[in-house]
Formats: sequence, structure tokens, C-alpha cells
Amino acid sequence: MMEGEDDGNVLKLYEEMKLKMAAMEKMIQRKRKRDGVQKVTGASAVTASANSTEPTTAESKAAELKAAETTGAETSAESGASIVAKLEVETPATIPTKPAKRQRKEDDNISGDVMPASGVETNQTAAIPAPSNSSSGQINGQVKVEPQDGEEKASEQQELTEEEKLWEKVQADPADFDTWVSLASSLEQKDDYSFLRKVLRALLKEFPLCYGYWTKLAELEKRHGHPQLQLQTCGEGVRAARHCHEMWTYYCCIDIDAKDDELVAETRRRFEEAAEVVGNDFQAHTFWNKFLEFETLHEDYKRVARIYLRILATPLALLDEYYKKYQEFASSRPLDDLLTEEESKTFDPKSVEESEKFRKEIMGRHEQLYLRAKKVKDAVDLFENRVTRAYFHVKEVDVSDIANWHAYLDYNEKWVSQSPDRTAGAMKVYERCLVACANYPEFWIRYANFLAKTRGKDYENETRAVFERATKIFTKRQPEAFLEYAIFEETTGNVKHARELYEIVLSKIAPGLVEGVVNLANFERRQGSLENAARVYEEGLRASPKETISFLAGRAANFHWRVRGDIKQAQEILEDAVSQAPGDISLWFQYITFTASTNTAFEETKKIYERALSTDSSTSEDKMILAAHYLEFASNNASNAEELWKIKERFPNVSNLLVFTKRRIQAEDSTPAATGSEGKLVQATQSASASTTAVSSSTATAVNASAASSATGTNAQMGYTQQQAASYYQQYGYGYQAYPQGQYNYSNQGW
Repeated sequence: MMEGEDDGNVLKLYEEMKLKMAAMEKMIQRKRKRDGVQKVTGASAVTASANSTEPTTAESKAAELKAAETTGAETSAESGASIVAKLEVETPATIPTKPAKRQRKEDDNISGDVMPASGVETNQTAAIPAPSNSSSGQINGQVKVEPQDGEEKASEQQELTEEEKLWEKVQADPADFDTWVSLASSLEQKDDYSFLRKVLRALLKEFPLCYGYWTKLAELEKRHGHPQLQLQTCGEGVRAARHCHEMWTYYCCIDIDAKDDELVAETRRRFEEAAEVVGNDFQAHTFWNKFLEFETLHEDYKRVARIYLRILATPLALLDEYYKKYQEFASSRPLDDLLTEEESKTFDPKSVEESEKFRKEIMGRHEQLYLRAKKVKDAVDLFENRVTRAYFHVKEVDVSDIANWHAYLDYNEKWVSQSPDRTAGAMKVYERCLVACANYPEFWIRYANFLAKTRGKDYENETRAVFERATKIFTKRQPEAFLEYAIFEETTGNVKHARELYEIVLSKIAPGLVEGVVNLANFERRQGSLENAARVYEEGLRASPKETISFLAGRAANFHWRVRGDIKQAQEILEDAVSQAPGDISLWFQYITFTASTNTAFEETKKIYERALSTDSSTSEDKMILAAHYLEFASNNASNAEELWKIKERFPNVSNLLVFTKRRIQAEDSTPAATGSEGKLVQATQSASASTTAVSSSTATAVNASAASSATGTNAQMGYTQQQAASYYQQYGYGYQAYPQGQYNYSNQGW
């Protein structure tokens, strides 16, 4: 046989061996993945091979291959079959190699060296250079192929369960209530005690008013044999959701069937405490039913009578039904059950007629309690029956419900002003409102203002506690309550805490918030630190987007001009602002007003008008409004008629429309609301003679719009839709302003 043919046969045998090894390695890798076994590196494979009892070292295989090369084609085929048979029953560790022919370029590595077969872990000899791959290491001249970082991460990701993925999601976004619900439901089905307990406690830390999840956590502890932890959980629940009668009812009923005297006494204590806290809730009939059931079960009918007495004095939704039940009870029970302890000692009836007469007298007194409570119930029915959701949920509250709560609070505050002893009742309504509307800062602010006004300085800690609940639990990601809290703390002399609250808003809650910047600057001004106020404005302007630059620049310029007397600095601020937002008409009006107020020369103000009209960023409608103001300004301030005539020639349509609107204003006592460009021109003409007023009006509109825009991220957590938020901000301003009591519009409710 020719030497060339011999070499060709050997190489052919080698290539066949390599293909079989690659196929076998793929099978092994698939099995390892199924079994969860990590890949064996080249070094560990060498160790396994060395510990094998069979002679499968690289030297023995190389010797067999050498023998095949020297004995001819038949011997080569026989030796090759023997090697392949061994490889099929062993895990491949090393392979003999021979200088191979150059493969196609796409099979080469970056340096042009031949790569090992895909998926094969090899310890190559020096005959094949090691590939220059950053994921491989070389030990003693042998290449160890390691798994890529991406492969390890993908493997770790595959190992996460669905619940673990949901847990990671809520850790990243704790306000994602829907994901919390999905995670808790999934774990509840599996009854995974430790994980479910961890999830429920984390959920309730974020949403403490979800009484349903407090009961789920308590039931979990009970189901897994932890009665003390069940009681502990209920105790935490009634503290967190203190004005939730459903939570109290569950807590009271844990041992309602107990026979042990200590447990009976403890259960009675819970019922009594609950009656003080939630007994006057309009919908608390479930609680009162359980309380009556508990005392009836233990046949303590004197206590049952006293419970009925408390119910009849409370304006409950089912007051009429309770009165009927009381009549049945009072008519059927012995008279002694209806008597108080004092009456039992003194009353000694001589006959049945005397007893029945006294029974009617007692029932008559109780009827008067019922009638007084019914009068109150009938008065509040209008409001109570319009409450569509009295419990907490992250979903937004209906606009009709918000209006109803405000009307209900107005009614209670008016009642308190006439009868101060009704303060506790009004506070109860506030607390109930703050269960359903816990995500709405306006109600927290209103409640705090109510307490500050009615309770006075002696009870300022009550007001502070309301603000603490709002800023640390329920509206901790919204700025409004923080800003109002800071004003409250400033009025009480706690200046340090007030400054901290402002800084929290601007550093964590809403960085760059215009209202936060202005409030902090004014706070520093009131403390006599004008330099700090100037610094606050400077940092705010630097971070302000062009959508809010108009309002902030106007406030900053006004501060430097009127407070510090630095006209040059004020002008620089306005110049920088118009360069950033050249299309903002309200900003130009502020600049015009500033220039007209600080410079009596007509030409200087004229330049600002001309710059505003020449910008390409303004809309044609805005330019028409600017032109109308310009004409009015020129007619009042131009030094000669020629100057005025030139301006009129430039805007003939605006001039004619201006004359028309003037005549209409003169002919009518009041101008009806107009829409579109004509309506804007009417408003512009009315205020043109006093440009400062016009600027203030335009600025106020821009402020409200920009405030609503800057609060977009907050609105989702508050529960407002964008349209509702914009409407609210336009009517009441943004956030820190107190709710204007008695000015809420209820006309669309038919009241």
C-alpha cells in the first residue's frame, strides 16, 4: 500500500472517530441537563479517566493509532473499529490528534486555528493550538472549556419558580398590587407556609388597610398550629386597620365559642374595645350581631339588654330592624333583665301590673333613644347611601364618591361648628373616609386642617399623627401631604423638621417639582435666609424642563426683583428661560410685564413684543393674542401716532377684531364665555389695559397645566385619571393648598 494512501486512510478514520465522539458528547450533555449535573471540565475528565480500571489513557490510544499507520489499510480499519468501540462505552476525556488539514474559514476561530468539534470537551495536545477564547483557560498545555456567563445566568433564570419571579417583581415595584395578589394566591394554593407568611407580611406592610389579607395571614397561622401567632396577627391587624369593623369582628370571633372563663372574659374585652372603636360605624351591623350572639350564647341577658341600649343610641343602617328586635326581646324577657344594676337594687314591685308598668316605662325611655338616633340616621342617609365603596382598594375611587365624601365632611364640619360635642362623630366620618380614600392626599390634608382648627394647640400632636400616617404609610410616594406637613411644622416652630420635609420631596419623592422648589424657597425667605432661597431657585431652574420653566422662572425673577432688588439677575433669568422655551406665551407675558414695570421707555418693552412675535415656536393663535396685547400696549404708551399706525398696519385682522370685541364689551354688562381664538381675544382685550393682571391670569393657567403635567407619575398612585387630575388642579391648584371648604361643586349630583 502506498504511503500516501496509508495517511489518507488514517485521517479518514480519525475524522470518523471525531464525528462519533461529537454525537456521543451531545447525548451525554443532554442527559446531564436532564439530571441537573454540571458539565465536566477537561481537568475533571482527565481525573476520571486516570481512575478508570481500563487502559484508556491518551498514550494507549496513540499507540494503537501508530500501529494502524504501519500495518496497512486492513489493520488500520480493524484498529479504528476497536477505538471507536471503546469510545462508545466510555466518557471521552482526551482524544489523540494528528495535524489535520485546514478546514473552511467559517469553521476557524479568530486566529485561524482549527476549533474542536461543537459540544465536545477536549484536552487537546500541542498538535492543535488552543483557541484564543476568553471563556477558556489553559492548564498544563491543555484547554479547559468553561460555560459562558450568559449560559450561567440563563441557567439560574430557568431555575427560578414562577412564585420567585413574582417575588422579584414586587420587590422591584412594591406598589404593584396586582402582582402581590397573584403571588399570594399562587402560594395559598400550595399552602407554602414560610414563603406565604413572608409574602403576606410584606404585602400588609405596603397595604395595611387590606383587612382580607390580615385574616388570611391569621388563618394561615391557625392552620399550621400557631394559635398565639394568630392572635398576634389579629392584634397587628386591628392596630393597622383600626377603623375597619370587619377586621375587629374577625378578631372578636376567634374564641367566640370558648367555654373557659378566661377566654370568655378575654373575648368580652375584645368586643367591648371594638364597640368603642367601630361600634358607631354606619355599616357595623355584622359586628353588633356577633356581639349579641356571643352574650346570648353565654346566657347573659342583662348584657344583651345593655348592648341593645347602645345600639338604639347609634345611627346605624339597620337601626329600625334592631328596634324591632329589641321590642321582641324586652317584651319576652323577665323584667330583671332590663333593669340596670342600680334599678335592680331599688325596684321592688308589689304586683305583676306594677312590673309591667315599669317595663313599659323602661321601653319608653329606650324608644326616645331610638328616635333621636333615627333623626340623625335620616339626616346622613343621603350621604351614606351614596358610598359605593367603604373599604380600601388600590383602584381609583369614583368621582361621584369623592364628591360625596367632601359633601359629607362639609355637613359634619358645619354640625361641629354649631355643636362642638359632635367633634368625635366628625372625626369618625373622617377616619371612615380615609379607609376608602387612603390614597388621596386631599383628604389627609383636609383632616389635619380640621383637627388643627377645632382641637387647637393643645392637641397639635393629633394633627401631627395624621400627617405622619399620610407621609409614612398611605401617600408616602406623593408630595402633597409632605408640603402641607412642612407648613404645619413651620407654624408650630419646628423649623428643622419642616426643612427636612421639603428636602425629602425634592430629593426622593418628586425631584424638580415646581411647587416643592417654590415652597422651599419661600420657606427660606421667611427664615431670613435670602441666599438659601436664591440657591434653591438656581438649582430648581437648572433641573427644570421647558414645560415648567415658565412658572419657575417667573417666581425666581420676581424674588430677585422685588425681594432682593436685583433687577439684572431677574432679567438674566427671564432671558435664559425664553431661550429654552421660546414658544411659551405665558413666559413672554411675564417678561413683558417685568420690562414694562422696571423700564419706562416704550422702546424697551416694544423689543420684547417684537421678539415674542418673531419666534417660530409660537402658534398662530398665540401670536394673535400677543398682537392684540401689543396693539393695546402701543395705543396706551406709544410716543407718537405714526408708531401706533405702523403696528396697526402689520396686524389689520387683529386690529378689526379688537375693535369689534371692544364694542361688544361696552354693549354688554358681562361677556359670555367664549371658545376658540375669538374667546381668547376677548379675554386678552379685557385684560390688555392692565398687563400685569393679564400676565397673572395667563401664568396661573400655565401653572395649573404644568403642575398637572409634572404630577403625571403621581396620579396613577392617587387614583386620578389624567383628565380628572387636570380638572382638579385647575380648580384648586396643586397639592399643598388646603381644600377650599364649602366650595366643592355638587351641582351635577342633583343636591
